[in-house]
Amino acid sequence: MPYNTNPKNSIYYNASLILQEINNSNEPSIYFWDLYQKMKEQYNMTLKVFIFCLDWLYLIDHPKLSKIK
Repeated sequence: MPYNTNPKNSIYYNASLILQEINNSNEPSIYFWDLYQKMKEQYNMTLKVFIFCLDWLYLIDHPKLSKIK
């Protein structure tokens, strides 16, 4: 990462916030839009960054996905 880049603007940092929110959730599953709304309210995360983070998390196979019944 370049020396003049704010780490809070990175996909890694924002993805860690998403994982933290998922891990702190008391629900067994969380819906995409509900999670996005929480991230937008708490961290002012844009939809573009949110989706990039989810893509990156999917590529590293985390978090584990389950089928909705």
